[in-house]
Amino acid sequence: MVNKIYPLLSNMIHPRNSAGPLFPDVPDVYTDSPIICYLIHAGEEWILVDTGACGETWSGKYHHKMTPVEPDNWDKLLAPFGLTPKDIKTIVNTHLHWDHCYNNDLFPNAKIYVQRKEVEFAINPVPSHYVYYEAFQIGMIPPWVASSGRFEIIEGELEIAEGVRLIPLPGHTPGFQGVLVTAGNGQQYLIAGDCVANLDNWYNRAFGQAVPSYIHVDLAVYYETLQRMTKMNAVILPGHDLRAFNEKVYPPEKA
Repeated sequence: MVNKIYPLLSNMIHPRNSAGPLFPDVPDVYTDSPIICYLIHAGEEWILVDTGACGETWSGKYHHKMTPVEPDNWDKLLAPFGLTPKDIKTIVNTHLHWDHCYNNDLFPNAKIYVQRKEVEFAINPVPSHYVYYEAFQIGMIPPWVASSGRFEIIEGELEIAEGVRLIPLPGHTPGFQGVLVTAGNGQQYLIAGDCVANLDNWYNRAFGQAVPSYIHVDLAVYYETLQRMTKMNAVILPGHDLRAFNEKVYPPEKA
């Protein structure tokens, strides 16, 4: 088994409070915020975790100022791996916020793994998440709807390839899921996405614990998730932190 994880920079959101700290002893972090997708090479299979956000105009109108790295062009992002969007057969949506599932429909041959609780909440979110989901309740059509016919709706943990396991990580949203990958060297990597959007939330601890994002639904459940993650002893791969690109691949390859 030789599993590898490649971080892909799909878009850049311009300065925002990316850590979203909840306590005064954890500093604010205003920085350009990448929208990161992860490509997993598991044996002969390629698995894409999240599909990124919309274009600059739509984002500027409804969300944040943003500059596409490659203007919505997944062909260029996948070309270094000898792939096109049609070659991707498996997608994992960590959750259904606009910046993580917007391009699902560009991958016509992929089944898309989503937690049941996430779909249910995306249909009827709390008001503070309406914009994040581009929800029906504010007169929008959520971006996940176009690809929902290819959803593989699951409940709980599921191994989708050898050494690649979907793990519920509720808190940021009720149906949030991460991807726990066991690499060829035995090290485990947890694609935590927006559960740990910025690594400052993970390393700059308050009261000895990781700090939840300011975007959440159930804070008590979120803390339980972070405590469970701590016990996993896995390398955390974030959803919106440029430090994910300190390595081109995980586990890192020797020069």
